[in-house]
Amino acid sequence: MMSEDPVVELMLEWHMQNGNVSLIEPKLFLGGCDVLQAFGNAFIREFGIRLIVSCAQEIEYSVESIPILRVPLQDRETQKLWPDILIASHAIEAAHNAGGAVLVICAAGVSRSAAVVLFHLMRTQKLTLDEAFDKVAARRKCINPNPGFVDQLRAMQQHLRCPSECQIELRPIPKHLINFDDEDRII
Repeated sequence: MMSEDPVVELMLEWHMQNGNVSLIEPKLFLGGCDVLQAFGNAFIREFGIRLIVSCAQEIEYSVESIPILRVPLQDRETQKLWPDILIASHAIEAAHNAGGAVLVICAAGVSRSAAVVLFHLMRTQKLTLDEAFDKVAARRKCINPNPGFVDQLRAMQQHLRCPSECQIELRPIPKHLINFDDEDRII
C-alpha cells in the first residue's frame, strides 16, 4: 500500500490483517461493508476500485464516483442466487477487463459476497466449487456461505461443466448492460 497519509495506510493495513477485507486475487477484494464505512474513498483510491458489488440489501451507503452494483440478496437458505449472481460475475469481469479492481461486500463478507466470488471464480476460471472454495478460503478463512447457497452453487457447477444436462440456463448478459464508460460508470 502506498497511501500519502500514514494514518490511512496503517488503518487500511489493520483492516486487511484483521479480516475486514481480503485480497482474493489481483484486483478482487472480498469483505464486509465496515471497510467502506470506515474508509470509503481512501480504500477505493488506494486499491484502484472501479466497481463495488454490494450483496447487503439491508445496508445503504454511497461512495463518491464509484458504481455500486446492488445484488439484492438476503442471507437465507431459501434466497435464490440466480440470475443476480451471473449479472454480478459479468460485471466483475467487465471491471477487470477495463483495468479496475472490484470490491465484493456484504454485511460481514462471509456468506452472500463469498457466494458471488465463488461463482465468479467457478465461471471465469473453470474451477469446481471445492477448488474455488479452497482458493478463497486460503485468503479469507471466515467464508461460510449458507447451506442453501452451497446447494445452488453445486447445481451451477454442474451446469458450468455439463450445460446440456442442467436446468439452469447460463446465457451471457448483453454487453451493453455491463460496459463501463470513460468515467467508470456501468452503462
